[in-house]
Amino acid sequence: MIELYVPVKIERVEKLSSLEFLRDYVSKNIPVIFTGVATEWKAIKDWDLSYLLDKIGGTDVTVSQTPNGRADAVLHFPTDDPPYPILDDTKENLHGSSSLFVMPHDEIMKFSKFVHLSQSSKDTEDATVHYIQYQNSNFTAQFHRLHEDIDMTSLKFAEEAFGCEPEATNFWMGDNRSVSSLHKDHYENLYTVIRGTKKFTLFPPTDRPFLRHRKLRSSIFRPVSGSDGSNFGLSNISEDCSVPWIVVDPDNPDLLAFPEYEKAKPIYCEIHEGETLYLPSLYYHQVSQQVDTEGKVIAVNSWFDMQYDIKYNYFTLLHNLSECKNSSSN
Repeated sequence: MIELYVPVKIERVEKLSSLEFLRDYVSKNIPVIFTGVATEWKAIKDWDLSYLLDKIGGTDVTVSQTPNGRADAVLHFPTDDPPYPILDDTKENLHGSSSLFVMPHDEIMKFSKFVHLSQSSKDTEDATVHYIQYQNSNFTAQFHRLHEDIDMTSLKFAEEAFGCEPEATNFWMGDNRSVSSLHKDHYENLYTVIRGTKKFTLFPPTDRPFLRHRKLRSSIFRPVSGSDGSNFGLSNISEDCSVPWIVVDPDNPDLLAFPEYEKAKPIYCEIHEGETLYLPSLYYHQVSQQVDTEGKVIAVNSWFDMQYDIKYNYFTLLHNLSECKNSSSN
């Protein structure tokens, strides 16, 4: 299959005008990496652990906790036999399932406690993985004292290109163990790395036929022995298969179960400190990370509303055709 528009390698540019950005990338739905948009942010210079603990150590933040670093992800297992104990009376809801969509245990704690738990557990095998990833514009809601460190005027070119202000701005912090599952967002995304490195595996929307989706039952990780313990179980297994999610893992694809994945065209890129990735709406992406010398990775991203235009209509058609094909093959 020959792709006529998808880049093999994502371009790096320093800056663009709003017109250049709209014409060359947004309208074409093509990612690009900016190397000069965020370089003057105070956060790039100052956000080491000492500074952050001094500024927000006593601030309450929402922290996601998992035993495996996979929050909001698919858990595969032998039929009716998940690898974690079921902590309530919802085991009967498995009904022959061999996969669940599992959400993290979220806890509100002081930022200083999060840093302590993260630093003390990052080199310990089987320790709880702590990750700040709460996405309902948590930077706006929970990180007020850091707002002055992010120069949002540097994103004015994007606001002009998208025709709107950011819908949400999020703060992310964790270590190497956190890996996102493959998913897409209905937002235009500007994603800036403050500390460490983020590693993106991207798939264009045109790869939808090769990324098998399935409706799954949902569940939630729960700590068994205290919020900072290393033992977890599963709870609240849903009765219905109501969560549509991608079930193929790009890190370890099962080509016997998902032979169509072999036709997918992943694009790999690394976003380093001070760089900003434009991730177009509806691009599938999985994200892993590499810590800095202090053992942390920090990023801030802004979501802008996408346009429900002909690109969205085309994607919806492709999605529905893929679902029809999968239904007929099953």
